[in-house]
Amino acid sequence: MGIDMFTASTGGHLTELVELSHRVPHDPSSVWVTFDTIHSQHLLDGKNVEYVTKVGQRDIYGCLKSIQTARSLLRRYRPDRIFSTGAAIAGVYLPLGRMFGAKSYYIESAARFTGPSLTGSILAKTPGVSTYSQTATWPKWQKIPSVFSGFHAEQAIHSSRDPKKILVTVGTQRHYSFRRLFDRLAKILPDSCEVLWQVGNKEGLDLPGRVVEKLSPIDLQSEVEEADLVISHAGIGSTLMALQAGKSPVVVPRRASFNEHVDDHQLEILEALGTTDLATFREVEDIVFDDLRNAANTRITPAPKKETLQL
Repeated sequence: MGIDMFTASTGGHLTELVELSHRVPHDPSSVWVTFDTIHSQHLLDGKNVEYVTKVGQRDIYGCLKSIQTARSLLRRYRPDRIFSTGAAIAGVYLPLGRMFGAKSYYIESAARFTGPSLTGSILAKTPGVSTYSQTATWPKWQKIPSVFSGFHAEQAIHSSRDPKKILVTVGTQRHYSFRRLFDRLAKILPDSCEVLWQVGNKEGLDLPGRVVEKLSPIDLQSEVEEADLVISHAGIGSTLMALQAGKSPVVVPRRASFNEHVDDHQLEILEALGTTDLATFREVEDIVFDDLRNAANTRITPAPKKETLQL
């Protein structure tokens, strides 16, 4: 078995790629290429990692600047295969990898249901790059089992305990508040609940419990593991973290019409997960305490058998 290369932006893209990599047989010495952040350091601890300069979304100049580094790494490792879940970094390493004789595979995010991302659309037209969807069948795309297919939900038998320790996590974006969710939860949560709110920007917020703007990845994972219940915005990184910790999250989408995000792409995660029983999906105004109780009494375990990805 030769060396493989796994490359992705940090955040949800990298979280997905790590989870999917468990279903791709590969040499333990295979190399990971990503950006140097606390999140990536934590997620890739013990792996062979090459940290490179960050390339932002739709950052054409950053892509061009990264070509020299990509050539150097490809020349050094000579990977047999390259896998990526995006974003812009995939548009550099996958086409270049073909020039070095590697097989290149792009796996679109499970958050994409109605159509591929800009990176995916470009790579689907790039000779030699194989493109895969986790959620839908699109022209010229092959479908593979979703990253969420690696989990199984089990309802607790003879148990209807109320959650006592709750984590509310909505990412770290300072410019897009999710005040509607906070206000709704503050109305329905009983005083007996111990609540940690990770809110991105806590200016003007007066919430019961502990309120923080941002937790380190290590602290966030610890809080997820210790919580009876996780309530999250519909971000794929947050959702996967809860599932990996054995928690069935209550997932709520941000809405652009309320200035909670730049668009309504979080609704696509609900489409991707909507046919499963892994999480509870609610619009802000529809959340009731029974939803929280039911989620707290659902246990998530690894699927009995994770399917090997046939790429």
